[in-house]
Amino acid sequence: AMHMITKGQTRQGEKSVPKQIYLINEIFGLTA
Repeated sequence: AMHMITKGQTRQGEKSVPKQIYLINEIFGLTA
């Protein structure tokens, strides 16, 4: 997950990072 965030940060910029973190948190929340 950390690598995904790093790639998103490099490609899309800082604005997309919060969205990715939010989505990842939702996915982990549903999985956990």
